[in-house]
Amino acid sequence: MAPDSDVTLDLPSVDGVTPADWSARREQWLELFSDHVYGRTPAVDWTVTTGEVGAAVEVDGGSGIRRQLQITISDGVASVVVDVLLVLPVAGPSPVLVALNFFGNHTVTPDADVALPAGWVPARMVPSDGHRASETARGFLAEGWPLDTLLRQGFGMATVYAGDIAPDDPDHVTEGLLGLTQPQHDHPWGALGAWAWGLSCVRRVLAERDDVRADQMVAIGHSRLGKAALWAGAQDEGFAAVVSNNSGCGGASLSRRPVGERVAAITTSFPHWFTPAFAGYAGREHALPVDQHQLLASIAPRALYVASAAEDEWADPVGEYLATAAALEVHQALGSARVGYHLRPGGHALGPEDWEHVLTFLRHHVTAAPDR
Repeated sequence: MAPDSDVTLDLPSVDGVTPADWSARREQWLELFSDHVYGRTPAVDWTVTTGEVGAAVEVDGGSGIRRQLQITISDGVASVVVDVLLVLPVAGPSPVLVALNFFGNHTVTPDADVALPAGWVPARMVPSDGHRASETARGFLAEGWPLDTLLRQGFGMATVYAGDIAPDDPDHVTEGLLGLTQPQHDHPWGALGAWAWGLSCVRRVLAERDDVRADQMVAIGHSRLGKAALWAGAQDEGFAAVVSNNSGCGGASLSRRPVGERVAAITTSFPHWFTPAFAGYAGREHALPVDQHQLLASIAPRALYVASAAEDEWADPVGEYLATAAALEVHQALGSARVGYHLRPGGHALGPEDWEHVLTFLRHHVTAAPDR
């Protein structure tokens, strides 16, 4: 289902893409997004080590296995520890959806031994002890994470608390990756860039496992974490597919459309998400040298899925649809039509209908697994 729009927009061109020039064209767009929106992902020599914490645990009546991993990222002086909750079908190797979560791994499952975040957490929406994770939040958001459904359909899930990578607060954001030593340049990254790097780091770690299909890994995210999933997938060609849900401004929605959240609002409320240059386009989005359809196009020819909600006007579902439709031209020029979109009733959430559409798309266009 597609929303209607009577707005004519002067978008940067995606015309003329061919397989022969695609690599250079894509690189040009990624450079512009780095300089003007997300900041440059630094070329760093951080040491990444990983280990398994505790024993594997059977879940969903024995149909799945839950593991907890720890990834340590070090610059030789300081380090950041990222807890990964990994749930896989018993029958593997399996495709895996890689997703950040907003409040901690303990909120997506009621399991008593899933680790609580050690650092700063938001003191909103989910029970907490101030800005420290609380046992009372265990399983608080499990309804939105249908792990049993994924397992039954042959998918695994790896999730990480986004705050392990970069706390979502301007006063605490440097307690994560942004606090490690990194090259200085004119286009520093913000939390979105760090979250995207974290998603790619998790993908690289999981790709070394025998129980994971390294060629069928999917970056998925909702809202601000949908923005991060898109930026991760645009840069990291190791992701076979990218899924964005209600990602809005700085995500799947066109910046030039004067509807919903715009650059002035998002850079005022969340200045730590972007490179500082992005705030300079407040009220002058038309001057941006790129727009979000080019970000979606940069994922080509890999699979792309964008999900919108009719009542989520702040995320501008029409702008998300128009960006997806424009990006489809590039995917088709490269011989791929693996682009999906849906508009459901309701507001800003990642709910059962979204998961149903997303998993159907992934079964047909990524895993080619039969319906189960």
